[in-house]
Amino acid sequence: MSRISEVTMNQPFNPNGPQGPGQPQWQGQQPMPGQQPMPGQQPPVQGQQPWQGQPHAPMPGQPAAGPYPGQPGPAVKKKSKTTLIVAAVLALVLIAGGAIAAVTLLKKPANIAAATVLPDNPLAVLSLDLNPDAKDQLAVKELVDKFPSLTEGLEMTEGNYKKALVDFAAQNGSGIEWSEVEAWLGDSVTVGLYPGDPADPFSPQVQITAVHQKDAAKAEEFAKTKVSDPSQYRIVDDHLVISSQPLPDAESVKKAPLSENAGFKADLGKLSGSFLVTAWVNDSGVTQLAEQSGQMVPEGTGQMHFAAGLRVEDSTIVLDGVGWQSEKLLEKGEAVDDLVGGLPGDAMGAVGIGASDAAIERLWEQLSARPETQPALEAFGVTSKEDLAALVGNQFALHAPGSLADAISGSASQASFGIVVKTKDVAKHEALLDKVKAQVPQGLTSKTEGDKVYTTWNGSPEDLIKPKSRLADDETYKRVIKDAGGATGIVYVNLGDVLESVPGATEGPQGAEIRKLDGLGMVMKQLDDHYAGFTVRLAIK
Repeated sequence: MSRISEVTMNQPFNPNGPQGPGQPQWQGQQPMPGQQPMPGQQPPVQGQQPWQGQPHAPMPGQPAAGPYPGQPGPAVKKKSKTTLIVAAVLALVLIAGGAIAAVTLLKKPANIAAATVLPDNPLAVLSLDLNPDAKDQLAVKELVDKFPSLTEGLEMTEGNYKKALVDFAAQNGSGIEWSEVEAWLGDSVTVGLYPGDPADPFSPQVQITAVHQKDAAKAEEFAKTKVSDPSQYRIVDDHLVISSQPLPDAESVKKAPLSENAGFKADLGKLSGSFLVTAWVNDSGVTQLAEQSGQMVPEGTGQMHFAAGLRVEDSTIVLDGVGWQSEKLLEKGEAVDDLVGGLPGDAMGAVGIGASDAAIERLWEQLSARPETQPALEAFGVTSKEDLAALVGNQFALHAPGSLADAISGSASQASFGIVVKTKDVAKHEALLDKVKAQVPQGLTSKTEGDKVYTTWNGSPEDLIKPKSRLADDETYKRVIKDAGGATGIVYVNLGDVLESVPGATEGPQGAEIRKLDGLGMVMKQLDDHYAGFTVRLAIK
């Protein structure tokens, strides 16, 4: 059964973490029949009232809830100032932490300090550091200067980082002026998104924002001028906490804060490095993200949650992430860093995948059970898991040469690519490949060297076997594919080549900025029986 069918869009979720008397009831769903609870998960406390639905500001990139066009909406109360302040604070996070990612990718410990004042069981949490080190502020300024059209109005000078972000957010509709927050605004802004009323599947989600403050009296004075309902804000320790709904009981949050969630702590513990923007997404949040993007959570994963952090190094934007699933991961696939690094150095793009025997067996089970995949399997002559294992191999690499860019731009008539497969059954792979050759036009050729089969389309296998230069020695590749030892997945794109191949892509007012994009790379690794990690790098010239 897919995870989509197990958790609906607005069902609250009870992730691993301590529960206790007095905890606000937004826990919701219990483990499915036959499903083991996550570590630390207990049944929710009964007899307490959940939050009631009310409009709220959406998370970055998420549309606000409402009726479809032409459909009458519900009766709307007069908008309170709470909505304005929540939206304003979120605008700061959105603009400074998402829309201009280059501005906010700095180095800070992988920690969300506001987790001690936020309730447990969020769908997702995002925290933005407002006080980076001086050297990191300089790194941000250098990135901002590279993309003036995207950061127009963001005036960064030495020592004004926080003010620059607040002013920029105000120019883009946050409604908060620097003079209103200068005296008390601290080092971070954290936004948590929580399930709405479990009794109403159409109720909006609840947003709680925790703003670090350095002057409690002035922070509370600010809140009084912006929030009409006193039940929707409070000072907790060194944070001003504001909610789109009346806040849950303070004592219940103190007994079960997000900081004590076992999954939250474990994920951030695995997320090594220092970050400016840190995010955590719970199992129910993963499901909602999948639903909203039209995707499905892969079968056989069980519950999932992950953490991610953004940083910058050497004019390269870096996203590090770790993901956990309750079902034990299959045996680790073979490393593909040497296979991909040995491809020809003229690659416009390259992909490498390492698969274990168990992973191939599961893939066969999934493909063979779906009628829509049968024509493709038959076309390749695949009738068993042994056939599939021989065809895809335990190591697979795809090479898209620079000549492919010429075909895209129209300066060449034929596209070309190459594939390298390391397989345990070379003879069967060659036999299956012969069936494919019989069904396609001329241009597909292959050659076997040991346990590897080199296949090209409109090219020569010798170019793959003995390339004039290696991809591992390419400067752009080295910038975006780092620490790849043991990687079971690698994706590389030379953005400069791709953009140059698209007619008009680097022309116009923003053409000079677009040409500054150098390369994009992703490295994926299995960390242990339940955790996998990834790093994505976007290099800027």
